[in-house]
Amino acid sequence: MIKAVTAAAAAAVTLPLLIILLATASPAPPAATVAATGLAVAKGTGEPASTVAATAIAFAAAQLGKPYRWGAAGPDAYDCSGLVYAAYAAAGIRLGRTTYQWRQDGPVVPLSQIQPGDLLFSAGSDGTPANPGHVVMYLGDGQVIQAPQTGQDVQIDPVDLASVVVATRPAGLAAKP
Repeated sequence: MIKAVTAAAAAAVTLPLLIILLATASPAPPAATVAATGLAVAKGTGEPASTVAATAIAFAAAQLGKPYRWGAAGPDAYDCSGLVYAAYAAAGIRLGRTTYQWRQDGPVVPLSQIQPGDLLFSAGSDGTPANPGHVVMYLGDGQVIQAPQTGQDVQIDPVDLASVVVATRPAGLAAKP
């Protein structure tokens, strides 16, 4: 059963995102989680996340609390790339299944221009973008959603831009009208 969101939260939701949240089969996340995820705005702009990014964010938020399992892409567990792969699949965007395929995950964007839904890749063993080892989805306002590691669940954390070696915008792969 989907619980009602506060009037302030409802006012901030665009109609497509509200439909997505109401159509989600999973129980609604707590109001604070909805505010931190489904109502993401591009930091500093006040603009809502694109419909594609909002769909991916809503899907990822519905996975909060599910366990990390290496190689998993849902529905009961996820690894880092499996979470973003499944989230963007729900939005109709095909991504690479692993962090090593990041070059097909949309146009590269400067860290100074990241928006909700962008993927942030951390360096792998060689410390370069050629071999990223972890991926998270940016939610806006300095927050990311991720499947961090064995023993942890899908969760929201503060962004650590110091460890990011490349950022991509999968929503940029959506067909333009």
